[in-house]
Amino acid sequence: MKVKLLIIIIAFTFTISLINIVSAKDYTEEALWHYQQGLLFYQHKDYEKAVEEWQKASEMEPDNPLAYYGLALAYSAIGNKEESINYYGLTIQKSPGFWQAYYNLGLLYRKSGDTDEAIKYYERALELAPQEANICNNLGVAYKEKGEYEKAINYYERALKINLGDPDINYNIALVYDRMNNKEQAIKYYNIVIEKKPDDVNSLNNLGVLYKKEGSLELAEEHFKKVLKINSNIPVAHYNLGLIYYERKDKLAAITELKKYLELKPDADNAGDVEDMIEKLEEED
Repeated sequence: MKVKLLIIIIAFTFTISLINIVSAKDYTEEALWHYQQGLLFYQHKDYEKAVEEWQKASEMEPDNPLAYYGLALAYSAIGNKEESINYYGLTIQKSPGFWQAYYNLGLLYRKSGDTDEAIKYYERALELAPQEANICNNLGVAYKEKGEYEKAINYYERALKINLGDPDINYNIALVYDRMNNKEQAIKYYNIVIEKKPDDVNSLNNLGVLYKKEGSLELAEEHFKKVLKINSNIPVAHYNLGLIYYERKDKLAAITELKKYLELKPDADNAGDVEDMIEKLEEED
C-alpha cells in the first residue's frame, strides 16, 4: 500500500538551514518509516544513523529522490564530500528539477575552493528557481571571489529585487564597492545596512575605515567608538582608533588603544609593527 507525505526537507547549507516544502512523494509505509527516522536523526545531528535509515529507504524506493537527497545532506554534514556529491548526483538523476541539489552542490564546491564549478551549479539552480534570493546572493559571492565585481553586483542587485532591503545583501554590495575603491557607493550601502541593523559592527567599522581614508577623522572616530560601545572587545576597532590618535599625536590615547588591541589579539600579524609604534610613542617626551 502507498501512502502520501508532504515532506519538509531540511537543507544543510554549512552556514544556514533552508527549509523547503517539496511536493508529495509516494512511499511504502516501511520506506516512509525509515525516511522519517532519517529526518529525526538528522535533526538531532546523529548523521551516521541518518545515513543508515535513508540508505534503507533508498533501497526500498530506488526511484524516489528524497532519500538520496537526505543521504547527500548527511554525508555533507559528516564531511564526506565525495559521497555527498555522489548522492546529489543521484538526486538529480531521479529528479532533474530538484534545484536544491544543484544549489547545495554549488555550496560544496565553493567550500572546497572550486569557484568555477560552484558557479556552474548555482546557475543551474537559478534556472530552475529564478526567485530564490539565496542563489543570486551566492552567485554574487562567487563572482566577488573571482574578482568579477560587475557580475557580482548584478547578482546581488537581482537578489535585492527578490528580497527587498535584506541587510546582508546590502552588506555584500558594500563590500564589492569597497574592493572597487568606489567609496561613495560603499558608504551608501554600509549606511543602508546600519539603518536596518544599527548594531552591525562590521558595517560600522568598515565605514570608519572609509572615512579615515578620505581624511574625515572625526567621523571615523565616531564610528569606531560606536563599534566599541556595542562590543568593547573587538580588536580592530581599538587598532583603528589607535591609528587616529597616533595621527593626531594624542600619545596617551594612542598607546591605550594600541595596547588594548595587542591584549585582545596578541598573535596579530602586525603585532611587531604595533609594538614598535607603542615603543616610539613611549620614548617621546
